[in-house]
Amino acid sequence: HFVNVPTNDVPCSAISLPVNGTVQNGFSNVGSGVASDEQQLAPPGNNCATSWCESTNGLQNSVWFKFVAPSSGGVQISTCDLADFDTQIALYSTINCNNFSNYTLIAANDDGPASCATNYDSWMEVNGLTAGQTYYLVVDGYNGATGNFGISVTALQPPAPANDAPCSAVALPTDGSVHNGYTNANATVSTGEGALAPTGNSCVTSWCESTNAIQNSVWFKFVSPATGRVSISTCDLADFDTQLALFSSSDCNNFGAYTLIAANDDGPASCATNYDSYMEVDGLTGGQTYYVLVDGYSGATGTFGISITGLQAPAPANDAPCSAISIPTDGVVHNGFTNENATVGTGEGALAPTGNDCITSWCEPSNGIQNSVWFKFVAPVSGRVSISTCDLADFDTQLALYSASDCNNFGTYSLIAANDDGPGTCATNYDSYMEVDGLTNGQTYYILVDGYTGSTGNFGINITALQPPAPANDAPCAAISLPTDGTVQTGFTNAHATVATGEGALVPAGNDCITSWCEPSNGIQNSVWFKFVAPASGRVAVSTCDLADFDTQLALYTAGDCNDFGTYNIIAANDDGPASCVTNYDSYMEVDGLAAGQTYYVLVDGYSGATGDFSISITALLPPAPANDAPCAAISLPTDGTVQNGFTNLNATVATGESALAPTGNDCISSWCEPSNAIQNSVWFKFVAPASGRVAISTCDLADFDTQLALYSAGDCNNFGTYTLIAANDDGPVSCSTNFDSYMEVSGLTAGQSYYILVDGYGGISGTFGISVTALVASATKDLDVTQPGVSVFPNPNNGNFKVELSNVTESSVLSVVDVMGKEIYNEPIPAWKSTVDIHLKNLTSGLYFVRIVSENQKVTTKMYIQL
Repeated sequence: HFVNVPTNDVPCSAISLPVNGTVQNGFSNVGSGVASDEQQLAPPGNNCATSWCESTNGLQNSVWFKFVAPSSGGVQISTCDLADFDTQIALYSTINCNNFSNYTLIAANDDGPASCATNYDSWMEVNGLTAGQTYYLVVDGYNGATGNFGISVTALQPPAPANDAPCSAVALPTDGSVHNGYTNANATVSTGEGALAPTGNSCVTSWCESTNAIQNSVWFKFVSPATGRVSISTCDLADFDTQLALFSSSDCNNFGAYTLIAANDDGPASCATNYDSYMEVDGLTGGQTYYVLVDGYSGATGTFGISITGLQAPAPANDAPCSAISIPTDGVVHNGFTNENATVGTGEGALAPTGNDCITSWCEPSNGIQNSVWFKFVAPVSGRVSISTCDLADFDTQLALYSASDCNNFGTYSLIAANDDGPGTCATNYDSYMEVDGLTNGQTYYILVDGYTGSTGNFGINITALQPPAPANDAPCAAISLPTDGTVQTGFTNAHATVATGEGALVPAGNDCITSWCEPSNGIQNSVWFKFVAPASGRVAVSTCDLADFDTQLALYTAGDCNDFGTYNIIAANDDGPASCVTNYDSYMEVDGLAAGQTYYVLVDGYSGATGDFSISITALLPPAPANDAPCAAISLPTDGTVQNGFTNLNATVATGESALAPTGNDCISSWCEPSNAIQNSVWFKFVAPASGRVAISTCDLADFDTQLALYSAGDCNNFGTYTLIAANDDGPVSCSTNFDSYMEVSGLTAGQSYYILVDGYGGISGTFGISVTALVASATKDLDVTQPGVSVFPNPNNGNFKVELSNVTESSVLSVVDVMGKEIYNEPIPAWKSTVDIHLKNLTSGLYFVRIVSENQKVTTKMYIQL
């Protein structure tokens, strides 16, 4: 079939295309040919984007177009999504369309960008064309492909400056040199870049008309010098009204990562025109890259030069003490300070601390003051503060504290305290920390901060008003020892007391104000400690009763280790003492059962955290009297002869009127051996008389002390005037292992009536004992209750010369003297008629002896003391 050759098969028949971007359709390369010398125009290389994919295929089915280059010298040429075959394009300049040897290849494209529906269509942008010149465009098909197509040529705007985007920012030095030849003509604003426009309407610190926004921006960048301070200037360097803005950014491609640091529209009056821009910026991070945006006021464009100059950092604002920064004493950390570029005022160097103590002075005071800055504060009521750069500085700090009557006159300064290396609690010992007390409330003090051997850097500082120190006895291992003699110990406080780790677990349990604390849930809050050694009685009273100006609480503990709260055991506690205190809010408790000689710990706290001043006393108490100390509390005994054990007369008392009940006479059998000793440690029992009216009462071999018995009837147990003595015994019969125990048989009792037994100890001694009451069968013989023999010794005690008087001894007998071991010292027969015997003994030692009368039917013994 015959195919028509396209009319634009040769370049001299090229179809003219407009450069307005309109698509021109209806073209085909079907039937086109290639002149023999046209083949030489095939683009070289195998690059589908900037040449043709297979340059060896050459021109095969080419058709030609032409256009006149626009004023911008830039065009976009496209068959993108306009062809039904795989197109190829190439652009040429020539001075003779008929002479292929005069053609110059300018640009080529085989496969356009991915934005085409198919990459096999063609698209390219070309810049640098000469405005008004005609250029020739060939369209062919890959590997001889043919088909129908459309085409468009679009005039492009002039290219943006090379530094149109921040990631293409021109790097500038900070040496102050002027860099010329820049323009913002044809600059663009990237998506998101507009959000960076400075706000505010200050021509000096922002842009005069922030509403104009960013319109024709170009970008520069620089690395901040170590000082962190620069000047940026277009002053007298621009032919238009410039604007500047400075940014930091962690990602030049992400405008969301940009932070505005400074801006200027109209520089200072020193510029020939205020419409140029100039700004000084400090606080930059040395070594960090910063970005500078240059734009024109209200969209103005033109050419300009720019300079960036690294500046020396100024001395800190608090370089001198009269410019000292005031710091509160609330413990808040104040950051953002530096001693970089600080200077030393005339005479200031004389203030350097002396000594080489890193804790109370400076480690190397010979280095002197080198880079000092100053702070000041007003001393709190407590007169006590801590001053700290601990873990707040990036260099080795030094502190010094001064008082001064005139901040301008270093001669009026007095050094109060200094520190170079703080305590081990700092992450580094090279930071500084000191506690100072004794300051005058309300007075201003000055703090100097410097760096060891001239070091400088950034730091924070805090000043904390400290409470007065905790009381000396804040911890149990520092407990104050108290006597147990009942004397009031004064001058204590729990103000500012602390609670050590683990101490809170010692809080008494329960909500009983008498035996615990009213509100133990409040916990231990302001505790101080005392200690005492338990007295022999094991019983004490601990009291703040009427001795405190706050609501006290007491707790008593044992402790295996004063440092280990896990070894503490609570013994007793009290919150509100008895009504006998003027106020129940004071504390009082009596405690018994303590181990004599053991140390106990007393905690004093305040109800619900109350604090104040107090005194305290600890009084050793006698152990409580036995339960049967009084006859109305007499313990009932059976009369079946069973021994009742576990009794004591230890700590027993004698009630008013009770002593009148003491048996009279000096008969150890029917009375008490020494009734002059009276009743001293008496306890009481009672029993109901059996039908026989006859009983035996015995402590025989049941006591660890020398007992005494007395039996009474009573009309009223509370009224000693109603008591009648019925019988008494001090030393029982020989059948006891020891004559010092007691035994008596009594008859003539009224069956069913209650009788009272008093048990005491000879000469006031006391101990433990058992007792039995045995109902006896009625006897037909007469009891010897009033005609029993008796013996008395005069004088007693004596030196071995004494008189023995006998009574009711109706038979011949033997008088003997026996020592406590039962060894007979002396014996003498006594006829029945003799009632008085004089005895003279030698070579005796001081001590207890016994005088004994023994006959066939009668026995009697009494005690005698030899005192040499």
